[in-house]
Amino acid sequence: MPDLTPPIPSDRPQDHLPRVQPASTTPRAHLIHRPPWQRALPNILTTLRVAIAVLFFAVLTRWRWEDSLAQSGKLDGWLLLGASLFIIAGLTDVLDGYLARSWNVESGFGRIMDPFADKFLILGGFVFLASADFWWEFNDPAWGGVIKLSGHGMQISGIYPWMVVTVMARELLVTSLRGYVESRGFHFPADRWGKLKMFLQSVAIPVSLIATAITPVVPIDPTTSWLTWPWGRQVIDVVVRLMVAVTVLSAIPYVWRAVGLLRQRVGADSAATTAMPDGTGKT
Repeated sequence: MPDLTPPIPSDRPQDHLPRVQPASTTPRAHLIHRPPWQRALPNILTTLRVAIAVLFFAVLTRWRWEDSLAQSGKLDGWLLLGASLFIIAGLTDVLDGYLARSWNVESGFGRIMDPFADKFLILGGFVFLASADFWWEFNDPAWGGVIKLSGHGMQISGIYPWMVVTVMARELLVTSLRGYVESRGFHFPADRWGKLKMFLQSVAIPVSLIATAITPVVPIDPTTSWLTWPWGRQVIDVVVRLMVAVTVLSAIPYVWRAVGLLRQRVGADSAATTAMPDGTGKT
């Protein structure tokens, strides 16, 4: 039978205090132990972005200015399809990052594939928009033969090869800096300039495609002032050139921050070496 004897009162004060359950040895356990579908969904979205990018490139591959509806002044559904695919891919970038942070399910796969998918989509889009399929060479005799603008024609997309080289150079520089600085033990996240750069790059591509699809983007007479050209042409030129300028300027804070962090490391290493008995770092 159970012992029904009442407990004997204690005179020790600590015996009357409420007992506190020990804290969990796994902090934020409610965030770490997520169901498998939550752990997998951000990575699925990242992989989906790569697949959509491939489809986006396939759409652009089949488009050519000379044979397009846009060239004849009609609504170009093929370009609108390409712009829609790019926007959907961009939304997956926003969503997978938000879910990974909110659910605390960031993974090694995501850290590698997410920036890769971004660069694959953005840089690939710029390469296609700077291709010969978006080239317009005007050689009407009324204009004095072939009029040379940026070499020998006009890029309908507003994105010229030199712009692609500039964007790629910036991305390679910052990626190399980040890899080296983090290998030295520092955290090197993106700053607001990098986020603004990414936003403008993500805007420039669909703006170029949509403007070309829905409105005239070539001047009737390219010898006239740019201010008299179609508004679609002006929108494309302003957005693209702003994107290139911000892309270049956004590299400066990264270089400045990297130099400061590496100087700290050099100073710390020098101080540690000087503190050794023989000043050579040997004990």
